[in-house]
Amino acid sequence: MTRMPAAHLPAWECMPTQVRRFTAAQQAQVQKILLDSVKHYQSLLDYGKTVLGTTAYPDGPSAIQAAIDDSNSPAARFARWRRLTQAEHDMSYGDAYAKAEAFYSDAPQREPAAIFSWRQDMDTVQSSLYEWVLDAYARQIGSKSLAEFTASEQKLQDALRRATQDAMAIHLGS
Repeated sequence: MTRMPAAHLPAWECMPTQVRRFTAAQQAQVQKILLDSVKHYQSLLDYGKTVLGTTAYPDGPSAIQAAIDDSNSPAARFARWRRLTQAEHDMSYGDAYAKAEAFYSDAPQREPAAIFSWRQDMDTVQSSLYEWVLDAYARQIGSKSLAEFTASEQKLQDALRRATQDAMAIHLGS
């Protein structure tokens, strides 16, 4: 096979083969995008826990409905938090993933495995937050034990910790 002279080659074949490396600032941008998303979910949990309080309504749904009618009760505050934040349906981590992944759309190197791991852990964060919200309500009406509710929160905290570790493990260009 005869190779064409350089003057006749398409421009992309004449380009230097140097691999573009990401700067530390770009690495920091990707990490910030992912860590900000983790912090968002952590703040949803933290504020949810604050408004939830520790008040239980062991007389079941009728007692909690009466408490919800009192706008100052923990039950009312938690119901309002659920309505305003839509925490159990929050999928904003998908936007963060897309922003982080966009750094690699023009780059010759593949995205780090840590970004994919982060996405998997954030899937777990979201589903665990959903479970935590339902378990919090169940705890309020006495259909979940404190141990079950604590385990639900621990599962969410563990997923948040793993997602944070994934974001910190990203080394662009390596």
